[in-house]
Amino acid sequence: MLTTGVPQGSVLGPLQFKSSGTTTTAKPNVNFADDTTVVGRITNIYETKINNFADNSLLLNVSKTKKLIVDFYEKARRAEARRAEARRAEARRAEARRAEARHLEARQAEARQLEVRQLEARQAEARQLEARQAEARQAEARQAEARQLEARQAEARQLEARQLEARQAEARQLEARQAEARQLGDRWAEARQAEARQAEARQLGDRWAEARQAEARQAEARQAEARQAEARQAEARQAEARQAEARRLKARRARPTAVVRIVHI
Repeated sequence: MLTTGVPQGSVLGPLQFKSSGTTTTAKPNVNFADDTTVVGRITNIYETKINNFADNSLLLNVSKTKKLIVDFYEKARRAEARRAEARRAEARRAEARRAEARHLEARQAEARQLEVRQLEARQAEARQLEARQAEARQAEARQAEARQLEARQAEARQLEARQLEARQAEARQLEARQAEARQLGDRWAEARQAEARQAEARQLGDRWAEARQAEARQAEARQAEARQAEARQAEARQAEARQAEARRLKARRARPTAVVRIVHI
């Protein structure tokens, strides 16, 4: 014989079961017929509920019991996690910004060093260019000096050639004058010989004529001979003087003359 329980299938069964189950101390409860829902914090509520069921002669079907855990702090934890994640992301971004700043500073330092090296390289190139330009100017100056020296040497050679040609021309003129003098001397000698022959002829004619006029013609002949002798002596002295002058002129022309070389520098 059953002393506890609620008959199933009756109209008042659910009401009787509810009234018998309201004595449980686990709050809050939601009952519908033989279904009971317990809402509360996760502590020892399940043990308390089982004990209450046992106290009321009820048996909990554990195989049909389901547990649904609702965490009301999950949102806060998620928000805190999101805030922590945001803080970590901000920290990572800050670290990334600092790393980027350090990297930027390093790149700027490298850029400054590169600019310094490029500036030094350009300065070195400029110095080398200036040195090459100075060498080129010096080479041009030396070449100009060499050309000027060659021009002066060429002028000196031309001057020497002109002086040599002038001396040669003077020598040829002197030779020509000497040849003319010799020719004049030869003609003068021929003239004297002709005059002598003519004089002899005249003398012969005079002697032939004087044969008839001996005394008068002899006196005249002696006077004529004396005048002719004086004239010949004068002519001979003049010829000797001219020959001596010609020899002196030839000797002066034959003596070496000092050549003054004028070199324009």
